[in-house]
Amino acid sequence: MTLEFAESMNIQRDLVYKERDCLIKKEGRLDDIVEQVVRDVFAQVSKNKDYEEPIAFYRYILDNVSYQVDLLKTINHSRSNKNEGEFFSGDRTG
Repeated sequence: MTLEFAESMNIQRDLVYKERDCLIKKEGRLDDIVEQVVRDVFAQVSKNKDYEEPIAFYRYILDNVSYQVDLLKTINHSRSNKNEGEFFSGDRTG
Protein backbone atom coordinates (compact mmCIF):
# COMPACT_ATOMS: atom_id res chain seq x y z
CA MET A 1 0.00 0.00 0.00
CA THR A 2 1.43 3.33 -1.00
CA LEU A 3 1.68 6.18 1.45
CA GLU A 4 -0.74 8.30 -0.61
CA PHE A 5 -3.35 5.54 -0.67
CA ALA A 6 -3.00 4.96 3.08
CA GLU A 7 -3.42 8.68 3.72
CA SER A 8 -6.50 8.77 1.51
CA MET A 9 -7.99 5.80 3.39
CA ASN A 10 -7.29 7.50 6.74
CA ILE A 11 -9.05 10.67 5.60
CA GLN A 12 -12.07 8.73 4.38
CA ARG A 13 -12.19 6.66 7.57
CA ASP A 14 -12.06 9.82 9.70
CA LEU A 15 -14.94 11.34 7.71
CA VAL A 16 -17.06 8.21 8.07
CA TYR A 17 -16.42 8.01 11.83
CA LYS A 18 -17.19 11.71 12.30
CA GLU A 19 -20.50 11.31 10.47
CA ARG A 20 -21.30 8.18 12.47
CA ASP A 21 -20.51 9.93 15.74
CA CYS A 22 -22.68 12.87 14.72
CA LEU A 23 -25.61 10.54 14.04
CA ILE A 24 -25.10 8.69 17.33
CA LYS A 25 -25.04 11.93 19.33
CA LYS A 26 -28.15 13.39 17.70
CA GLU A 27 -31.17 13.84 19.91
CA GLY A 28 -33.49 12.16 17.40
CA ARG A 29 -33.51 8.50 16.60
CA LEU A 30 -31.64 7.28 13.54
CA ASP A 31 -34.80 5.81 11.99
CA ASP A 32 -36.43 9.25 12.20
CA ILE A 33 -33.44 10.78 10.42
CA VAL A 34 -33.52 8.11 7.70
CA GLU A 35 -37.28 8.54 7.28
CA GLN A 36 -36.86 12.29 6.80
CA VAL A 37 -34.14 11.77 4.20
CA VAL A 38 -36.37 9.30 2.33
CA ARG A 39 -39.29 11.74 2.47
CA ASP A 40 -37.07 14.52 1.09
CA VAL A 41 -35.86 12.31 -1.78
CA PHE A 42 -39.39 11.13 -2.60
CA ALA A 43 -40.66 14.71 -2.53
CA GLN A 44 -38.05 15.68 -5.11
CA VAL A 45 -38.76 12.63 -7.27
CA SER A 46 -42.52 13.24 -7.16
CA LYS A 47 -41.98 16.62 -8.82
CA ASN A 48 -40.51 14.86 -11.86
CA LYS A 49 -43.15 14.48 -14.58
CA ASP A 50 -41.85 10.97 -15.32
CA TYR A 51 -43.25 9.83 -11.95
CA GLU A 52 -46.69 11.49 -11.94
CA GLU A 53 -48.52 8.18 -12.27
CA PRO A 54 -48.64 6.10 -9.05
CA ILE A 55 -47.35 2.99 -10.84
CA ALA A 56 -44.33 4.91 -12.19
CA PHE A 57 -43.56 6.23 -8.72
CA TYR A 58 -43.95 2.71 -7.31
CA ARG A 59 -41.52 1.47 -9.98
CA TYR A 60 -39.04 4.15 -8.86
CA ILE A 61 -39.29 2.87 -5.29
CA LEU A 62 -38.74 -0.72 -6.39
CA ASP A 63 -35.79 0.13 -8.59
CA ASN A 64 -34.07 2.50 -6.18
CA VAL A 65 -35.09 1.57 -2.65
CA SER A 66 -36.46 -1.90 -2.10
CA TYR A 67 -38.53 -4.68 -3.54
CA GLN A 68 -40.00 -5.20 -0.04
CA VAL A 69 -42.84 -2.71 -0.61
CA ASP A 70 -46.48 -3.75 -0.34
CA LEU A 71 -48.13 -2.72 -3.62
CA LEU A 72 -51.66 -2.79 -2.19
CA LYS A 73 -50.69 -0.46 0.67
CA THR A 74 -49.01 1.86 -1.80
CA ILE A 75 -52.02 1.97 -4.11
CA ASN A 76 -54.47 2.40 -1.23
CA HIS A 77 -52.35 5.20 0.19
CA SER A 78 -52.26 7.00 -3.16
CA ARG A 79 -56.07 6.77 -3.33
CA SER A 80 -56.63 7.91 0.25
CA ASN A 81 -57.71 11.39 1.26
CA LYS A 82 -54.19 12.24 2.39
CA ASN A 83 -52.58 14.53 -0.11
CA GLU A 84 -49.02 14.39 -1.35
CA GLY A 85 -47.93 17.42 0.68
CA GLU A 86 -49.03 15.81 3.94
CA PHE A 87 -47.31 12.54 3.03
CA PHE A 88 -44.01 14.19 2.20
CA SER A 89 -44.09 16.58 5.13
CA GLY A 90 -44.26 13.71 7.59
CA ASP A 91 -47.80 14.34 8.86
CA ARG A 92 -48.92 10.97 10.19
CA THR A 93 -52.39 11.98 11.32
CA GLY A 94 -54.26 11.03 8.12
